[in-house]
Amino acid sequence: MIQWGWIDGVAELARRLRNLEEQTKKTSVSDVHEIETMPCIAQDNSSTDMRQTHSGPNAEKIFATPFKFSGQIALRRLSMICSSTAGNNTDIGLCLYALNDFSRVDTENPRSRKNPILQKVLSEQWFNADGADHRRLDVNYTRTPLLSTANALYYAAWTVSNGEGRVFCANPAPGAIDASKSFRGAFLTNGTASAGAAFPDTLTIVGDATIPATPCVIGRSRVGIRVFGSFTDD
Repeated sequence: MIQWGWIDGVAELARRLRNLEEQTKKTSVSDVHEIETMPCIAQDNSSTDMRQTHSGPNAEKIFATPFKFSGQIALRRLSMICSSTAGNNTDIGLCLYALNDFSRVDTENPRSRKNPILQKVLSEQWFNADGADHRRLDVNYTRTPLLSTANALYYAAWTVSNGEGRVFCANPAPGAIDASKSFRGAFLTNGTASAGAAFPDTLTIVGDATIPATPCVIGRSRVGIRVFGSFTDD
């Protein structure tokens, strides 16, 4: 039978998924190989998707957004795309946190009970963005943390040193600039951080993020298999 057009694409995807399944059978590492805070829907990395998340009064405040996955992953790296406005510098920081006490949160509405308290997981990373070029900020783990949703919920926490910083927050439609179309899964915490002052050991979620934009943060496993391809490929 001859297949053509989009049918060929589906057949190729099926083949790659079969190969993925065969490879994962040969390892004891968990079957989750990539997690993300939100899907990379726009994909075009145009300037309208590089969003300001921290206005001047909110500089260095820490925002957090939950990872949405079920299962466990041996985490090797977190990645986020960042930049600055043309001719300006900004420091952008990224760190992983865990919420261990499930009694303090409703997963459908993370602030419907007591204010959730987050615990820092291992290291953080900072990047000094200089100009409008998009760069990938990586947090690489030499001691691989095993994340399991049976034990905790996990959050990517980020901060920006001034209003010139931008992070990749994909809109539902490429090039969309209507703020009402941006994902709103980010929360304000009680903490601050800077390149000279580390992310604190604990954070408390106290409200909604002041700007309705949620960055796409990708977590890669130790196995590092990626089916569809993304900015984390290497």
